[in-house]
Amino acid sequence: MIRRPPRSTQSRSSAASDVYKRQNLSDSKKNLIFGKLKPEFNEINHKKYPNLNDTQNLAVNRALAAKNYFLIQGPPGTGKTSFVIKTIISEIYYNSNDKILVLAYTK
Repeated sequence: MIRRPPRSTQSRSSAASDVYKRQNLSDSKKNLIFGKLKPEFNEINHKKYPNLNDTQNLAVNRALAAKNYFLIQGPPGTGKTSFVIKTIISEIYYNSNDKILVLAYTK
């Protein structure tokens, strides 16, 4: 028999809020995390990646211009994971010392 741990009465957003309260984050980072501030962008480069279509190229260039974060979402089969994310990761990996956090949920 598999026993599950008891469910907490604390909501997910409340739990997330508690985690961030314990971090030494600036108010601006907290506001970004909770969606109170919009992401900021540097000037967008219009580099053309030959393996991507126009929409994918725009997503990659906007993601690379993001100062703090960039969200890519869209319907299945549009190349988000297989093309766009791989291109962004390789660009950052080979051309900067920035840190990369990629979260992807696929069915």
